[in-house]
This record gives sequence, C-alpha cells and structure tokens, in this order.
Amino acid sequence: YRLGESRAWVLLILGYGVNAAIPLLALAGSPGVALLLVILERAGKGVRAPVKDSLIASLTSGTRLGSVAYGVHEVLDQLGAVSGPLIIAYTLTHGSYREAFQALWAPYLLSMAMLLLALYMYRMAPPRELDTGGYATPWGYIVGVSLPMAGFIHWALAGAILSARGWGPEVVAAAYSIAMGVDVLLAIPMSLLYNATQGRILFLVPLASIGATLSALYAGPLAAGAAWGLAMVMYETVVKAGLARQTGGRGRLAAFGIMGLLHGLAATLGNIIIALLIGSVQVLLVYLVVVGVMALLLLGRARLW
Repeated sequence: YRLGESRAWVLLILGYGVNAAIPLLALAGSPGVALLLVILERAGKGVRAPVKDSLIASLTSGTRLGSVAYGVHEVLDQLGAVSGPLIIAYTLTHGSYREAFQALWAPYLLSMAMLLLALYMYRMAPPRELDTGGYATPWGYIVGVSLPMAGFIHWALAGAILSARGWGPEVVAAAYSIAMGVDVLLAIPMSLLYNATQGRILFLVPLASIGATLSALYAGPLAAGAAWGLAMVMYETVVKAGLARQTGGRGRLAAFGIMGLLHGLAATLGNIIIALLIGSVQVLLVYLVVVGVMALLLLGRARLW
C-alpha cells in the first residue's frame, strides 16, 4: 500500500524479468521443472500487471491519450502474444522444442531492453501522481467488474467444450485466433467508446461475459471466438480505464492489485461452477443471470452512469 515510485519500478522489472522462465524451458529436464518454470512466469505476471496498469494511468493522466492508452497497450500486447507462438512454430519446422524455446531469448532480451529504456525516459520526466494522493479503494466498482468473471468461461474450458461437441483441434485453434483478432481490432475503438460514453459502456461488461459463455456452450466456433474476444477486450480496456478514472496516487497501485486478485478468484470459482452446471441448462442460465444482475447493481451503485 505504501509502494513508492522506485519500488514500483523494481516490482515491474522483477515481474517482467522472470519471463526468463519461458526460454529456460529449453533446459528443463523433467515435467516437474517445466511446471515450476511456468508457475514462476505466471507469478511474475501477478507482480507486474497491477504496477504496469497503474503506471499507464499515471503517465497518461490529464493527457489526450487517457483511457485510449489501455487500448494501445492491448494491441501491442496481443501482437507480442501472437509473435511468440509464431517464433516457436517457425523454429520447430527446422529444429526441436529445445531450440524453439532457446529462440525466445531474443524477444525476452529485447523486451527487457525496452523496459529499461522506458525507465530511463520515465526518470527524465517523472510524473508525480504516483507519489501523491490517498488510499481510497472503490470497492463497489472493483467488485462490480470482478463479479462478471464468475460468469465468463475460460478459453481452456470453452475449447474443451467445443471439442466435446465434435469440432476438431484445428477449428478450436482457429476460433481462438478469431478471438485474438477481435481483441486487436476492437481494443482502441472500445477505449474511444469508453471516452465517448463517459464510462457508461461498462454496463455491457456483464452482458459480454454471459454472451461469451453462452456462445461457447451453444453456438458455433466462429460465434464463440468472436464473443469471447469481445468480452476479453472489454476487461483489458474499459474495465482498466474505469478503475484508473476512479483512483489516484498510491492508492491506484493497491486498487489494481485488488482487482487482479478478485478477477482471478471469481474466474476460478466461476469456471468450476460453469463446468458443474453444463448438464443443467436452466440452472446454468439462472446462475449467469444472477451473476449479471448483481454485477449491474454494484456498478450502478458505483454511479458509473
């Protein structure tokens, strides 16, 4: 709660630094070691994500970029997410998995160099907002945007359901590619729409989550991928922009961390419930509606529209 500017950057560099665990998979001699490296990388994301999101808010606060920064970041993030697997796929056509993971040292070192360059530029003209302000946490908003995650199906579960319905792995992979494409295409427009509606677009987050789940369960792969990508881009852009708008100072760091924690808990418990209720359509629909209505009520009390 009392992280200063320097400590925030230490956490950011540490969080991105442990991405070295992925190219180190080339040296993993057993499944257990590989699992530990993957867990380490995921833990790094938990460390860096709230700091990164709060820094984006601080750097763009009071500028024309504003919430659109989250849309720009999401586009760049997805480009990186796609390029990594492409590097792996290309390397595998000429070599082994060990060589493929070793090839990932290049983008890892490049990303760390860019991060250090960003730190240097930040030090040259440091924004002061991160060091000032109170610690107030907008609990109504955070819970309101976290609760829909309990009704938002994870793609791993969605893919398994599509496979069980007879769609082949290549179709499931194509549906996921569609989801990522929708994410990239809508990231910046969604950010602009957030500004244009003064945040009122946030009421669509619960509806998008429910729509993605129902599409994965009962629609075709094309619709499932498109709906899932739409829901995902809303979480990555307008939800973060909304939290940045409601917080300031060092309290923003804590708020983003709390939201990340609640998102993870809601998604974990929600997907367990969804998996258990797949065979009971009516009960599942009631569950999704209850989750959606509760989220809308909480967001309404947060006075977002």
